[in-house]
Amino acid sequence: MEEMKTSMSSETEKTIELKRFVARGIPAEEIVDFARNNEIDLIVMSTHGRTGLKHVLMGSTTEKVVRKAPCPVLSIRHPEHEFVMP
Repeated sequence: MEEMKTSMSSETEKTIELKRFVARGIPAEEIVDFARNNEIDLIVMSTHGRTGLKHVLMGSTTEKVVRKAPCPVLSIRHPEHEFVMP
């Protein structure tokens, strides 16, 4: 979170408010409940980019949040998980 704040310009800091929240429970449900109860405008999440059987067995917190969130969700795939043509 601190790294995110320091990388933003002073203009951006005036218009974007970041909130940090820690909870116990099912991650997707906690994220959606927090967004709903705090009038959140946008949720930004990272994905692992799992597909196939791994995705079916493990599910996707990001996917569950996208389906249930009361606001837009920006999903960003981590560069380590991107497919690169050999």
